Amino acid sequence: LSQLRRLDQFIASRRHHANAYLEAFADGPVTTLQQRPDVESSWHLMSVQVQPDIRGELFRRLRAEGIGVNVHYMPIYWQPYYRRLGFLPGYCPGAEKFYHRAISLPLHTQLTEDERQLVVSSVIHHAETLMGV
Repeated sequence: LSQLRRLDQFIASRRHHANAYLEAFADGPVTTLQQRPDVESSWHLMSVQVQPDIRGELFRRLRAEGIGVNVHYMPIYWQPYYRRLGFLPGYCPGAEKFYHRAISLPLHTQLTEDERQLVVSSVIHHAETLMGV
């Protein structure tokens, strides 16, 4: 409950960083998801999309630099429970395509401008290197 007093501040910080990420990746080797203009997001996550053949290595390089990237979210029907129910790969090809291309970037209320700029420059540098650009 103590955090609720700062909710507007937290959301403003996340939106600030998310908008900066969107601008930084507008033209380059990674893409961002389209945002609906009629919906104001609180930016729980900031995911970018990369070529599936470079995602694993890009992820490893960013982690090696101490950048806290993650992958969200594996299609739920790949979980053992749903596999036992008979769900197989290919059930939702769009979800699988997203998963194979997604990397989630650091986006939190303590993120500094310098840290965000380091994330952007590292993502672009490594993506371009891996793509041979």
